[in-house]
Amino acid sequence: MNLLRVKNNFAICLVLGILLMGCTPNKYSEYYEKTSNEWMVYLSEISDKQEWSLNNTVLLVLKSSECTPALSELKRWDTLQTNSDTVKVKLIILERYESTFNTFLDFQKITIPAYRDSQSVITSHKLLPHTPMKVLIGKNGKVIKLGAINSRGNEMAFLSQLKN
Repeated sequence: MNLLRVKNNFAICLVLGILLMGCTPNKYSEYYEKTSNEWMVYLSEISDKQEWSLNNTVLLVLKSSECTPALSELKRWDTLQTNSDTVKVKLIILERYESTFNTFLDFQKITIPAYRDSQSVITSHKLLPHTPMKVLIGKNGKVIKLGAINSRGNEMAFLSQLKN
């Protein structure tokens, strides 16, 4: 009888645990509150390039020392951005040294417009929880999707939010 009661209690706890895990708030919710204006302020701090709009833009943020899966997705975004008229792709690399930044872009053969964050200023702006991450800013200037950059990334699925 006690064994049956223990099994029932375990089953109830397991079901409740699963339900509660699905009901937790989005761990990235504070980052969805960021606007393209906040990103523009950040970009103006790390670069002298003038951007007029980040609407319909994917921002890829990573370190120059990221792993191969992140670099694989980066190359797919590079191909996509050269073939797209509707979506802009921008790259932000957290790298202290300009020579390493330039070598990284040359070695990876990246043509995405790139910014170098030499002091990791992004952390003081609290725009992302970690790297490597991608950010989709919609036509209204709001962050509409965040995701990790990795080899399993599906760029078109990520961009599907733009149609909404």
